[in-house]
Amino acid sequence: MFSPYLLNKEQQMFDVQQQKQLMSKRPPVPKFEERSQTPPKHHSIFDQITHLIVKYNLNAQIEKQCVAIMRIIQLPNTNFHAQVIVCCAMQQLNLEQQMFSQKIQQFAQHINYRLNNMLTQLCEKLHMDKKQKMLCQLMHKIIYKYVNKLSKPLQHALAIKIACDIIYYHQGGINLNQLAQTSQVKIDQLQSCLNRIKPFAHTIIQNYINYCKQQKESQ
Repeated sequence: MFSPYLLNKEQQMFDVQQQKQLMSKRPPVPKFEERSQTPPKHHSIFDQITHLIVKYNLNAQIEKQCVAIMRIIQLPNTNFHAQVIVCCAMQQLNLEQQMFSQKIQQFAQHINYRLNNMLTQLCEKLHMDKKQKMLCQLMHKIIYKYVNKLSKPLQHALAIKIACDIIYYHQGGINLNQLAQTSQVKIDQLQSCLNRIKPFAHTIIQNYINYCKQQKESQ
């Protein structure tokens, strides 16, 4: 007869041998080095802008303005440039930017200067002379309070359309298809925006006439 002690000892030895066999069949544990670790997740510039808008408790209008800026100009995907875009949008909407450093505000002003110069470039594409360019720039200032929520290309297209309606009044103004194509905006979107500012047409023309009178009086 086998004693319970011997049986238990033999069972333990069997269990140990079986465990060793199982361990030998198991695949080796992979060794990870620092350079082979999973790379950190990179956030898009839009994600960083959204984070800033939430952080500073800004409204959806600023976010829309940021999207409009990103459609026109491409900046590196960094937190600094995300701050610049938000600051640009706030400058365009005439909002305080005290949460941003002086460096970011100056960079944003430079970007907005480049965006504003796009109107001059658009006029050159349409073969306008110096006086016609000046009228388009003036018209943009006059209509800005009505169109400041639109993208820059749409703002510029509307300013040129109204200015050309004055310049080429007897020729029927500028061709809308040509303007939309040159401005790189959709013609139906441009037409829709024109319809929206038509109720202010009298005020816009009156402001233009008043400006012309003031210029003559100052000469």
